[in-house]
Amino acid sequence: MSPSVYGPLGNFHNPPEVAHDAPAYSVISTTVDGSYHNVGIVCHSCDSWPGNSLSVTSEKQAWVFANNYDWLMQTDGPTKPLTLHTFYGKMRLAIYPQSQVPDTSFNQDQFHLNMKLIHSDVESLGPWELIDNARTSVLGPGETSSSTSSRRPSPYVIHGALLSLAFMALMPAAVTIVRIRHESSFRSHWILQTISVAAATSGIGLGAYSSQLLIEVPSARGSHQITGLLILASLLAAPSLGYLHHVRFLKLGHRTAFTEWHRRTGYMTIASGWANALLGLHVAGRSRWWPAAVTGWCVILVCCISMVPKYVNSGRLRQSYVKLEQVSE
Repeated sequence: MSPSVYGPLGNFHNPPEVAHDAPAYSVISTTVDGSYHNVGIVCHSCDSWPGNSLSVTSEKQAWVFANNYDWLMQTDGPTKPLTLHTFYGKMRLAIYPQSQVPDTSFNQDQFHLNMKLIHSDVESLGPWELIDNARTSVLGPGETSSSTSSRRPSPYVIHGALLSLAFMALMPAAVTIVRIRHESSFRSHWILQTISVAAATSGIGLGAYSSQLLIEVPSARGSHQITGLLILASLLAAPSLGYLHHVRFLKLGHRTAFTEWHRRTGYMTIASGWANALLGLHVAGRSRWWPAAVTGWCVILVCCISMVPKYVNSGRLRQSYVKLEQVSE
């Protein structure tokens, strides 16, 4: 689907009221010029839209535009709620007579709105006003800048925040604390891990729910979502293995296979969560955050490694661990 374009721009971004016996607009041609997607549109009764300043003799018009990932939406279901586009904003379009446009697909008595010329001619017409999808581009009736800024965050933003909290803060902290071997380390470890699993499970569930409810991007069902479901399975397996390790350790006084599998599953879950977070940034079009994310995770790793005490005597380690488990009980 080509970019959604509405115009001319009135006081608000409201659906126009046009005559019912005529179409709102007709698309007469679509062409691709490199990375530019050109759409030829004939607007019917545009001069009757409320609040507009359209004139057939005007050389410039104010329009709003919207777009999605890869110029696509995966659903046209009328029951789907409207959501923010990938990027959108306002732009000034110049109207060029056919004599100035080499494209012969337009009739001589029509005009050509050329986004490519507008984008390059920034001195005379101004650049596009690209607006990030975290806020509203045009205020609606009764809205003010303060009311739009207090809107609820996107479910995808909450999804990312919950998973970042779990994998970047809580889980590394829990792993570090249990290595310190303080008498309260074990209790703090399982409390933090319980909170982190709850946050991660909620974030994954919210992401899966939003991908079904909201307008989807092409990669929503791709590797990011599949990896997330696999991580969900490991999130449920790691605490179970940890509980079995704890029970067997208190009974036998030494580590078992549950101990190793609990540790391996936990480390694999954290590493997979970090990798999938980078993939999520790519899916969300936030690849510019990759350096910051990688730097942050490297700092976390260095801090965790530097705080882990090293026990050369494995017998001493086992004795202190048994005492720790008993005190924690």
